[in-house]
Amino acid sequence: MNINDLYIYITVYDCNSINRASKALGYAQSNISQRVQVLEKYFNKTFFIRNKIGIKPTIEGDIFYEYSKAVIYETDKLKNSFNYKKQNILCSELLFNIMYNEKKFNVLSEYNFNLVSSSQIHFEISKFVYDKVISFQRLNFKNYNLIFTSSLKMGLYKNDIKANTSNLPLIVNTDTKCPLRILSLELVPHKNFIELDSLEAILNVVKCGEGIAILPEKTVENLSLTNIIQNIVELPYYEYEYNIKN
Repeated sequence: MNINDLYIYITVYDCNSINRASKALGYAQSNISQRVQVLEKYFNKTFFIRNKIGIKPTIEGDIFYEYSKAVIYETDKLKNSFNYKKQNILCSELLFNIMYNEKKFNVLSEYNFNLVSSSQIHFEISKFVYDKVISFQRLNFKNYNLIFTSSLKMGLYKNDIKANTSNLPLIVNTDTKCPLRILSLELVPHKNFIELDSLEAILNVVKCGEGIAILPEKTVENLSLTNIIQNIVELPYYEYEYNIKN
């Protein structure tokens, strides 16, 4: 048994599927199954019941899940103490850029940041322990306590010069869990849309008058863009803190 086996176990447990865990971790299914079997053999217990739709943890599997998270947390904490303890923060890339510009982080050298897309947030939490998680998504992970909630003002933006937007496509992120994409398709459900995989690319298309997009107000300041919806739309985000005592 090694520490990586615990990361694998946690991912399998959270995914309820060997197949989904293998995709999340980038390992072959056979390797994932083998590592779980090694753990079961080592402890002489069955941790999962296999069935046609996936896997279900046993009581011993639930106990080992909590044990695995505690071991990883203590290991990470010890490793950080050897490296002059910095706070490990998992954060949406979009939220980081906005919060950084607003000087929400006192001294960058005090933190280790992992910036990911919305789709990656849950997988990252299942693999590693973070002191804080800042996300557009509500989390339901044991030991992570909600400590702060806020929101970003959003608008539907077009190029200042473009008068008629009826023929312009809606530009959305390719990440299906991106909150801006979800909000865009809710507010403009019947519009043809184009997918791009970065906020910078979306901004460039809108600035050039080739599309419209739902964007945070903070990202379009000093740009020649106009909000074409009157009602203020707010997109919430959440900050969680890890607490081993929960």
